Amino acid sequence: MASNFNKRLTAIEVSRTRRNLPVDIKSAFVNKEVRVEREWKLYLKLCRLLIEMERWDLLQRLTYTSCASTLFSKYAGMENEIESHCFFGSAMANDRELLPHQVRVFLSRHSDNPLTLNIFSVIMKRSEQSRYTKHILRLLHKKPNDVRLMLFNAHLSFATGSYKNALMEYISLYTLTPEETIIPIMISITLLHVLTQKMTRGRAKLAKNVIAFARRYMEMRGHCQEVYYNMGRTLQFMGRTNLAMEYYRMVLDTDPISLYEEGENSDDEDYIPDANEFEQEEEMLDLSCETAYNLAHMYRKSGAPHIARSILHRYIVI
Repeated sequence: MASNFNKRLTAIEVSRTRRNLPVDIKSAFVNKEVRVEREWKLYLKLCRLLIEMERWDLLQRLTYTSCASTLFSKYAGMENEIESHCFFGSAMANDRELLPHQVRVFLSRHSDNPLTLNIFSVIMKRSEQSRYTKHILRLLHKKPNDVRLMLFNAHLSFATGSYKNALMEYISLYTLTPEETIIPIMISITLLHVLTQKMTRGRAKLAKNVIAFARRYMEMRGHCQEVYYNMGRTLQFMGRTNLAMEYYRMVLDTDPISLYEEGENSDDEDYIPDANEFEQEEEMLDLSCETAYNLAHMYRKSGAPHIARSILHRYIVI
């Protein structure tokens, strides 16, 4: 633990020297009269306050300075938490100098934690994606059957337009985890994008596979707004307007799914959700507005503007 602390301290001193900042950062933590529990509570309060204020530059400076604390370095739990705070602060501050190192170290140590991959997703959206792709590929080389990393790499390939690479990952995931409902629909969507490319051959066979995986997704997920909307969107993308309209009408005739039907509080008979929670849930999960817009667009193109107008007035106009 002491060697890791000395390495971090040396790295911080080198970084501060490059930025023409004061190198002596140990003096703020030499007062032994302060109890470590009290100083830790103060540190956490400062972190929460800076997050509320969205002062990511100060949060990054506070977390990196805390890495030099001789008090916190004696406790493994505090040390690990400070490292995670440094990773989060660098990610939100989008520090191009320190962030690549933090990504490499943190992914190698905490790739099993879903929160790490969520923060990494934010980093990928805010910076050059190709710069950090190599970290995921290195981890996949070490853990070839890690479902989280495989799914993350598949989503990353899909987002960057590498549909064939994404399709290979999704097929491998479908073999490993056939019960996951997201995999069949992602295979269907990826095949749909491959189908629209110029140099693609065997379009009729690909179209059948698109429908087959979409139907498999519907069988696994059940009947709800989400399934009908995805089926309608897929068929609309393929040009099957009449079938897409049928699924869109089924979306408008179906109530939005409730989180409390299969949520964490569903087993508690005494739990009564607040009315505000229901309103927020309906706004978040209801797909009526998106469906009405797509359906009205198709009616307008088919030469029925009066039907399109009535749908927009009923479901979209406030």
